Amino acid sequence: MVTSRLCLAAWIAVLAVAAPASAGRRRPAAASDRATGPLIVRGTPGSPGAALDPRAPPAPGCAASAAADFAERAALPEWPSSTSVSKTSRTGPHPRVYPAVSPSQVPPQCSPTAWAWERVVSAMLQTNALGLNYCHHHAPAWVTPLEQRARCDAEADVGGTCNCNLVGLETRPRPWQGLDCSNYAAWVYNFAFGYYPTSAIGAQACSPRSAPGRLLANVTRRDQARLAPGDLLFITGSTAGRTPPLRVSHVIMWTGLAVDFTPGAGGPLANATLVAALPAKQRPGAVKCIADARAAGRPVWVISDSTHDGPALRPFCGWYYSSFAFARRIINPPADAPVNDEAVALYDAERDDCMATLSLQ
Repeated sequence: MVTSRLCLAAWIAVLAVAAPASAGRRRPAAASDRATGPLIVRGTPGSPGAALDPRAPPAPGCAASAAADFAERAALPEWPSSTSVSKTSRTGPHPRVYPAVSPSQVPPQCSPTAWAWERVVSAMLQTNALGLNYCHHHAPAWVTPLEQRARCDAEADVGGTCNCNLVGLETRPRPWQGLDCSNYAAWVYNFAFGYYPTSAIGAQACSPRSAPGRLLANVTRRDQARLAPGDLLFITGSTAGRTPPLRVSHVIMWTGLAVDFTPGAGGPLANATLVAALPAKQRPGAVKCIADARAAGRPVWVISDSTHDGPALRPFCGWYYSSFAFARRIINPPADAPVNDEAVALYDAERDDCMATLSLQ
C-alpha cells in the first residue's frame, strides 16, 4: 500500500460517468487544473478544486478514454496468487493494488479532473453491473465458503454469523459474492486508480492517520452543488430523537448525476429504478424527500453505494439525506481542507468508530 501511495503522489483525479451531459452530470468550468500541477489523492492536498459547472460538456474523447483500460484491469486476478486465505474465511483476501494511473492516459484536450470523474463513476457502474450482493468481503470475486453459507439459514438479515444479505441471496445473480459499503468505496478507488484506502468504515471516515483524502468540513446536505463525483459521504444511524455524537455507520459515493423524471423513463437514472433499489423501509421517506425537492425546484442527485442487496445507484434522499454527517474528497481536495476536525468527527481507534460530533446538518 505504501508503494501505491507513492505512485499516486505522482498524481490522481476525480470523475463522473460516461452518460450524456443531459443526464445531469456536473462538469468543471474551463479552469486550468492541468496547469496547477499534479492532483493528489491522499494526505497532501492538491490545487483548489476547479469550480463545477453542470453546463460544461466534456471535451471530445474524454469520456471514452477514461475507461479504455478497464477490460485489461478486470482481466487481472483480484488478489495476488501468493495470497494465502482460509477456505472458511468470512471476508476473504484483500484485493491486489491495481496499477497506478499515469498522467499520459489523459488526452491532452481533457481536464484531468473531469477525466478522473469519468473514470471513478465508470468504475462504480462497472462494479454495479456485476450483480453482486451486499457481503462483508474485500474483493468481488471472493465467494462465501460453503461452511459459512449454512449459517445464513437461521439469520433474518445480514449480521450475526451470516456474511451476506439474505435479500440479495434471492435477487442477485451472484448472491454469495459482494461488497459492503466501505469495501465498495475502497474497491472503486483501487480498481480505477490503483489507490487502495482503508476499508474499515470508522477509519475511512475520520482516522487522522488513515482516512483518505481531505475533510469537506463546511459542506452540508444543502450544499450539494459543492460536491464532486467520487466524494465520499458519511452517514450516521437513524437520527430520530437522537443528538450528536452519532456513530458513522455507512458511506456512499457522489456521482454528479441527476435523477431522470421523464415520464415513462425506465433507464438506470429513472426515478422509479432508483427508488426500487432502496430497502423497502427507506422508500417512503425517499419518496417524500423527492417530492419536497421537486416542489421546491431542486434537483435530486444520484449516489452509488452498497447496501440492502448490493452495489447500485440510488437517490440522495430519505435516510441518506437526513442522516448525512460530512464528506471527504479524495481527488484534488481543496488546498486548505483538513485531514480531520474533531469539531466535526472524533475517531475512536480502540473500537474503530467514527463519531459525528457536529449538529446534524
